[in-house]
Amino acid sequence: MKFLPLLFLAEALLLQWLGGAYASGFGGHPDEAAHFVSSVMVHDFLVHPGAGQPMAFAQQFYLHYPKVAIGNWPPLLHGLLALWYLLFGVSRTSALVLVAVFAAATAALMAAAARRLLSPVAGVFAGAVYLALPLVQQSSAVVMTEHLVTLLILASTLAFARFARSRTSVDALLFGGLASAAILTRGSAWALAAVPPIVIGLTGEWRLLINWRLWLAALMVGALCVPWYAATRGMSPNAMVGIDATAPAAFFQQAAAYFPLAALRAIGLAMTVLAALGVWHTMLRRPSPAAVPPPASATSAARRPAEWPALAAMAIGVLLIQCVVPAGIEQRYMLQLLPALVLFAAAGLHWLAARGAPATAWSAAAIIILLTMFHVPDTMRNSGYDQIAADLASQPTPTLLLISDARGEGSMVAAIALRDRRPHSLALRGSKLLVSEDWLGRGSQPRFATGDAMRAMLDAIPVNAVVIDHAIEANQARPYHQQIEQLLQADSEHWQRHASYDITRYGQQYPHAVDVYLRRPRDGDVAQTINLAYLGQLMQRQ
Repeated sequence: MKFLPLLFLAEALLLQWLGGAYASGFGGHPDEAAHFVSSVMVHDFLVHPGAGQPMAFAQQFYLHYPKVAIGNWPPLLHGLLALWYLLFGVSRTSALVLVAVFAAATAALMAAAARRLLSPVAGVFAGAVYLALPLVQQSSAVVMTEHLVTLLILASTLAFARFARSRTSVDALLFGGLASAAILTRGSAWALAAVPPIVIGLTGEWRLLINWRLWLAALMVGALCVPWYAATRGMSPNAMVGIDATAPAAFFQQAAAYFPLAALRAIGLAMTVLAALGVWHTMLRRPSPAAVPPPASATSAARRPAEWPALAAMAIGVLLIQCVVPAGIEQRYMLQLLPALVLFAAAGLHWLAARGAPATAWSAAAIIILLTMFHVPDTMRNSGYDQIAADLASQPTPTLLLISDARGEGSMVAAIALRDRRPHSLALRGSKLLVSEDWLGRGSQPRFATGDAMRAMLDAIPVNAVVIDHAIEANQARPYHQQIEQLLQADSEHWQRHASYDITRYGQQYPHAVDVYLRRPRDGDVAQTINLAYLGQLMQRQ
């Protein structure tokens, strides 16, 4: 059993490889590139002695690679990735291995809990099945916060269950520290605030409310997390709003109808039935009259494991915060409660196995789950932008304008930053230079009304290469996409189409979907100086 974490890591790495994660680029999610580029920025700051003030360094880095998003998200993931890069180098492969470590650590923590509460075979079952779930695989193929925040939410939940038994200061501080780390990874971890009151209500341990150690943990979370959220609250207005912020009731109704079903779809019908049985067995079933009663001096927390109420509270908290905070509606948010569901399913299967042939029950369940749920998602495969970045690296074109949607822009910026002698190229985003719009692309207004004004901007910077991506969804298209392409095609004296590239998004290939235009060299041209002052003005006019 001591090698079980390594086996889980091998499973996570194997599934990443089978899904094509290591051959893919940064197009798995529009936010992926922002997390990667942010971590690269932190790494570069650490390895450059005398880099100066952090804010000045960040502003200069953002000017070259405008996909930094620290402040929109808390900094823990980016800091951990930066430290990881110091040991294993800056690469997508390196980042994905750390994501696999987070996923395997979650599985190992689940296995340890199941082994203590149920049996060793239940632990192996819970960890192995969790890693094989398609939603877990999808989240393992992108460099994002999902696996780290899930690990920390689970660890802090189990730490609170331990505190509910021990009532010691050490366990209270452990809970507070892990909860703080989770909240400094992703804002949705504020769901942990629901764990203590729900556990107290379910167990009847009302004396915990007057235990000063519980409030010590709360004070620790406030001291570590509130300053960050207060300092960054205005960095991206409306960045976390998925729909109309003036209609919270409408969002709640939509989210409450979506997220519970999304979580159950993520584990499948067989696991859902087992999880329901596990909830009944661990929390609702009355003890058998034949059971030996606990000592009269024992507390209720000692008689019944606090882990099960804590896991239920964790799932309720995650669902509540996703339904109340309008941060969008995506199935990936349900990854955070999958460990609880899988552990309850293991408890249900453990109860069934104890009443029949254990080996048959565990084997049959594993086969049914594999046949009905397991597959390697095609959506893990995304590629093509890295090849464009590699080809442009051989061209004397340090200033690039990227015309795409958020996923395409991010993929190109990340690929260029990865290959660059940072800071070198300027990977400019059309959504930042050519239009004024909010974080989610709403309220888009053109900045350059005419082709002449746009041409003047290209010359003033100057831009030496334009990448135009046609592999975007129709609802992501903006008028400037077509406007700038028509401008370049009409100005054959100064611009020429250099090449076309195939792109793969979510497993679907788009042939010749990206065109690259290069500025034609002119007689007597000399190396041009980038007008950083003018570029900075454009970038600030949001």
